[in-house]
Amino acid sequence: IPKKALSVQYEYQSKFDNTSKNNVGFPVSTNNITTNSVSNFRIGFNKNVRVKPNGYISVDLGYATTLFNNTSINGVNIVPMSSIFNDVLFHSVTASTTIFKPLNDKHFLLTNIGLEVNGNTESLKNLGARNLFASALLMYGTKKSYNEMWAFGISRSYRLGRVIHVPAILWSKNFNKKWGMEMLLPSKLIFRYAPNKKTIYNGGIELEGNQYAVSNKIMSVDNSFFQRGEIRPKFGLETNLTKNMRFIANAGVRINGRFDIADNYDGKRLLVENAPKTNAFVNIGIGWISLKTKKK
Repeated sequence: IPKKALSVQYEYQSKFDNTSKNNVGFPVSTNNITTNSVSNFRIGFNKNVRVKPNGYISVDLGYATTLFNNTSINGVNIVPMSSIFNDVLFHSVTASTTIFKPLNDKHFLLTNIGLEVNGNTESLKNLGARNLFASALLMYGTKKSYNEMWAFGISRSYRLGRVIHVPAILWSKNFNKKWGMEMLLPSKLIFRYAPNKKTIYNGGIELEGNQYAVSNKIMSVDNSFFQRGEIRPKFGLETNLTKNMRFIANAGVRINGRFDIADNYDGKRLLVENAPKTNAFVNIGIGWISLKTKKK
């Protein structure tokens, strides 16, 4: 699946019900909550800063914003859930670099280091260390042929909404001219089918997640953290609009992995525990393979 120099995507997530346990009140209360929809906008930028036989370095920049629309119980907004989520924007600004270093004709090292600035709008007004989240990946691998490579290592990420350090396995393979696979466990496993040079169909499963600093007017959930992670089975396609521009579309379901409000970064004490039901999502976008213009 070709990398995009610039991509813009919009995602719509359908209505879902949620069983929410509020641990900060007395007595502890449990409510059935409905969120009418979720909107997400993303923009991404990628640039190769070094492409040499002895090493490859690329940089990725991104911005994403998520809006939860009309979180309510029986038509009435409730506290603290409505204060945290109801028509509140969550922002994520990301920067990362990927370094591919060949050791010889077959073996290589692969490194990715990322930094995110995440939070709701109020928390970003007083930007600080609690808005910063770091991720990393270090792998050692073998390129068996032009059509296959694998690697193993360790990953630090927020794929389930809370920092985890887990083993990572990469396997990329072209089975033939049309079928292929891209795997980076535990993040994703995607199969692709290219019937021609213009279009690629793909399907599989991805793990997505993030952690956001939260500032709120309600004291019990002020200076807290929203930890969100989800499992996403999906199908999608990419196809050429022009030689340089591609149309992107995906559809699938979101299965809850974590959707909690914690009093601290480590998530050991949960202020609000949520169990949202599975819902559907669809996203569409446009990507540009290159931003270079031809010289006259």
